[in-house]
Amino acid sequence: LALSICKIVTDIRRPGLSAVTHFHVRHALSVPSNIRWSAMRCRSATKDFYVQFFAGKPNDKYVNPQTGFESYFITFDSGARLEIMRMPCIPADKSDIEKQRTGYIHIAFSVGSREAVNTLTETLRGKGCRVVSEPRQTGDGYYESCVLDPEGNRIELTT
Repeated sequence: LALSICKIVTDIRRPGLSAVTHFHVRHALSVPSNIRWSAMRCRSATKDFYVQFFAGKPNDKYVNPQTGFESYFITFDSGARLEIMRMPCIPADKSDIEKQRTGYIHIAFSVGSREAVNTLTETLRGKGCRVVSEPRQTGDGYYESCVLDPEGNRIELTT
C-alpha cells in the first residue's frame, strides 16, 4: 500500500484575511476503495425523518445489550446508506474529538480484505494518524478499524 504524505500550504494571497491552511494530496491512495456508509449519532427518532422524507428503507434495529448501543442502516434508492446510531451515555459535547457525540461520526471506506484493513491501519498510524480503534471483528459482523483524519474526523476502514 502506498500513501502519499499530505503537504500543508498556507494561503496568504488575499490581503486583510487571516492565513488559510490547505491540504494538498500529491497522490491518491493506491488501494481500491469505496465509501460504504456514513453515520451519525442521534438522540431522537431521526430514522423516521430519513424514511419519511427521503424514502430511505431501514433495516431491523441492531442493539448491543451490554453497551446500550443501537443502530439502523437506512438504504436509499442510489444504494447509499446512512447509519443512525444511539447510545444513551454519549454526550452532546462536540469540542473533544475523543468523546463520542451527536452529529457526524465517521465515513467508512471498504478496502477489500482483512489484510488491507490491517495494512492500511498501520500505514496511516505510521503517517501520524491516530488510531481510535484497532482492527477487530465487530458484534454486527464487520471487520474494521477506526483512524482520525488530519482534521480529527473518524474514518472507518472495513472489508
